[in-house]
Amino acid sequence: MGQAEERELSALHEIMEQGTLSVSKAGIVATLKADCSVLAAGNPKKGYFDKYGDEPLPKQIGIPPALWTRFDLIFTVYDIPNMSYDNAISEHIMNSHRIGAIIQNRDNAENSEYTEADIQAGSREAEAPISKELLKKYIVYARANIFPVAPAEVASRIKGFYNELRQLKPQDSNRPPVTARTLEAIQRLSEASARIRLSNKVTLEDFETAKKLIEKSLRDIGLDENNKLDVNLLNGLNSYAQIDKVRSAKNLIRNGKTEQEVIETLERDKKIDPNHTKSLINHLLDKRELMRTPEGGLKVIA
Repeated sequence: MGQAEERELSALHEIMEQGTLSVSKAGIVATLKADCSVLAAGNPKKGYFDKYGDEPLPKQIGIPPALWTRFDLIFTVYDIPNMSYDNAISEHIMNSHRIGAIIQNRDNAENSEYTEADIQAGSREAEAPISKELLKKYIVYARANIFPVAPAEVASRIKGFYNELRQLKPQDSNRPPVTARTLEAIQRLSEASARIRLSNKVTLEDFETAKKLIEKSLRDIGLDENNKLDVNLLNGLNSYAQIDKVRSAKNLIRNGKTEQEVIETLERDKKIDPNHTKSLINHLLDKRELMRTPEGGLKVIA
């Protein structure tokens, strides 16, 4: 990551935390309001997310954990084969290409058999349920005219849900899984649910919508390979299970175990897939935490 990119990422901290942007240019120091939503997408360096790999998700994307924790919701998209889902995607893509081909055929081919009616029929199959123009107008109207307020009953439920999350016991850690940022996130999402309904009152149904989104996000990024909540993952760090895996492998190597013996021992004692252990050892070799000896064995460096 270059210095310019690092400066841009560091500037986002204040914007996402305080909703302001401090500027110091030509002797003028000012604080500007930056009350906006941030929708970001990150492509993993490998081309796919390795949830239980050797690097935490933020590092796979290339953003610091401190910035990772400032997003209200984080979801990962895995390319998992699914017959019905894949069929729906392929049908949509093929329909879109077919419409384009029909238009080119009608406009350029001699004696084209396709008409405007064929194009309109194909377009209806590929169009979204809501047009972009209508959606833009809807959002502009909602932002300009709708300002939801949460009554006492809803505010109490929001605080109760936040306290429930704070009481969760992540494995191997006394740190709570969420901070006060999550409380603000629940409030914002509840208000957003009301605003999308063009309502100035936040209802319990809006709170339930926000609750489901928060729970889904926590499950998406916070569950380790043992399906347990891990506070390290929520904060963009390696899971405790991954840390324990590294520690165990290094201890076995220090005790004179060969690579194959390490793989077999971790599979037997900790039920770790041999391929995962092989990948872990290669990763530690790349990071110079392990080295190969002249005899072909392994030695711990760090």
